[in-house]
Amino acid sequence: MVVGTGVSASGPEAWLAHDEARPGQHEMIIHIVQALHSGGHHIAAAPTGIGKTAAALAGCIHESRDSGTPPSTIMFLTGRQSQHRIVVETVRAINSRLAAGERRVSLVDLIGQSHMCVQPFAKEHPALFSRLCSDMRAKRSCKPWLANAPSMTERILSHPLHVDELVELARHHSETGRSCQVCPWKAARESARAADVVVCDYNHLFNENVRKATLDAMGLSLENLILVIDEAHNLPDRIRRGLERRLTPEMVRNAGFEMEEYAGTNVELGSDSSDTIIWALEVLKMLRSKVVVLFRELNQRLNQSETAGAMKPRDSKEKRTEMRIEVSELLDVVKESIAMVNQSGVQTKLGAAAVSSSSGKHGLKEFAESLAGVTIDVDDSDEDNEKELACTRLAAMLNVLVEWGKDAALVMRFDSKSQSGTVTTHLLDAGVVSGPILEQVRGSILMSGTLHPPSMYADLLAVPSARKSEHSYDSPFMAKNRPVAIAEDVTTKWSGRGTENTSRIRSHIESLINSTTGHVAVFAPSYAQLNEYIKEHRWRVGRVIFEDSSWSKTQADELLSELEEERQRGRKVLVAGVFGGRLSEGIDYHDNLLSAVICVGIPMAPPSVVSDALRGYISERFGKGKSWQYASFQPAVNAVMQAMGRPIRAYGDRAFVLLLDNRFKQPNYRRCLPAELSPLFCSDAEATAVYAKRFFK
Repeated sequence: MVVGTGVSASGPEAWLAHDEARPGQHEMIIHIVQALHSGGHHIAAAPTGIGKTAAALAGCIHESRDSGTPPSTIMFLTGRQSQHRIVVETVRAINSRLAAGERRVSLVDLIGQSHMCVQPFAKEHPALFSRLCSDMRAKRSCKPWLANAPSMTERILSHPLHVDELVELARHHSETGRSCQVCPWKAARESARAADVVVCDYNHLFNENVRKATLDAMGLSLENLILVIDEAHNLPDRIRRGLERRLTPEMVRNAGFEMEEYAGTNVELGSDSSDTIIWALEVLKMLRSKVVVLFRELNQRLNQSETAGAMKPRDSKEKRTEMRIEVSELLDVVKESIAMVNQSGVQTKLGAAAVSSSSGKHGLKEFAESLAGVTIDVDDSDEDNEKELACTRLAAMLNVLVEWGKDAALVMRFDSKSQSGTVTTHLLDAGVVSGPILEQVRGSILMSGTLHPPSMYADLLAVPSARKSEHSYDSPFMAKNRPVAIAEDVTTKWSGRGTENTSRIRSHIESLINSTTGHVAVFAPSYAQLNEYIKEHRWRVGRVIFEDSSWSKTQADELLSELEEERQRGRKVLVAGVFGGRLSEGIDYHDNLLSAVICVGIPMAPPSVVSDALRGYISERFGKGKSWQYASFQPAVNAVMQAMGRPIRAYGDRAFVLLLDNRFKQPNYRRCLPAELSPLFCSDAEATAVYAKRFFK
């Protein structure tokens, strides 16, 4: 297939959700079709407003339906539920434009199991929910799970449903005239194999355990998937965080208590499984004492390095609380515990029965499997939010060490802040997870408004180089509809902070607020800085709404309704949040709810063991010149760019953006911004007022 400079009405643009392709959208569709037809991967830095979701779906549906190749399942992956609704609405719009008699595009919208459950315990802690759900299915006591409802599948595939609509449908479903409540999660997974588009979270593909279970249940294979990875700038961090595991001496102690309780109700004299349980219990006892010694030694080593002045933090009054340790230090302790139990044999008394095991065949794998198999009742009245079993968490830690322990992409950190200290695993390279998956799928589209530069994300996600294409798309209206101004007289850099700097920051904010009658959002690097610059000041607005770290998705969604109501009343609102929080990413301030966005500072991650290790790894992997850009500067600037994009959600939206940090003029930061961005420079708050008033008039 040869794709020319135009696309006919019968080509990919026939699958658009609207009549004509927008500027930039037409070009993006052509690139997508070219990439997919050669089994490749297209990385698209596509600004909000050009319609990247519609472009991606049009190109993918064309490749699956019209290219003469066997049809594939389009798996649309996104990290936020708010994006699911956009995909569903886009597919509905596509179907509304199809000719009579033409087969409609079918879609299944899928989120986490607990969020789709119709049982009363659906709102329990995820770990507790998982155990309750598994127990009910094992005992065949969950009626919605057991329900056979073929008409439910037909309904799902006949008309695209939002996941909340699917849950309500399943909750009140009737089959052949009789009430028949159905498990919506099961119904969605069973319908997915026949759907054109499956919308789900990153975890469904980039978490190994979830991927295996998901694809098997759906009857899908990697080789037959076309991936659309939305907000792909978030994927590297999501993959890396997915392999973070924590260990404390208290966890090992609690795992021993849990294993003992489990053994008391599950051991049968003479059975092989009972011997393994008793063996694992003895290993835990041995491991507990050795871990206590290890953590004591780690604390002593940290104190000695602090005394010696190694890696002193920026403020010398702060005490050093973390250090890097070798994976082998923990892994060897576990192996030694297993070896000692195997060599000595096990003799333990359980109730009235004496059970012995001297098998030397048990190793690390068997120990992890024994821990993962532990199930005991959890006290629901316990105020502790951690309802996941210590045995489960210890097994997860061991599995990470076994799989990645010899890989330079995994580092281990010791932190002394907790009672005895904490050891944490950190993955440095998301590409070791994403690369093999992208190698196997039929093709993929990675897109985001802040996928900048595309080449960096191609490196970080190990996109197959022989089959990739990259492009940054210009917005034909962004410069006019969203001017960006940089204040030259303020900063949030530590050395430049102080009362005068804070006063100048507030003056810039006041100038912009006074220049518009609409709502204004302000974002800062941390809640502490949000309090310092925003909370401790009286603003001339009708209302100030502060985000905090406990905000849920529901609270963020309710904010949009509140802003609409306040606008109808003619009251100006100042919305205050943090970069990377609920209000600065993934939320659509539709209908031009925001007139301006103010970004205070640059969210540079503080120095740490992990950030140092990440820069070192990137330097070796991609070259020394890319270490600071990939690990520090670009992620920080992209977080700001995400916040900058909040007010422009549709083609005609307009808003003024103010960046309050003069570091954006410095080369290290300036080169991280898109080349087409032509900012205004404000020497003081008066200049900000002049530019803002000119824009709003």
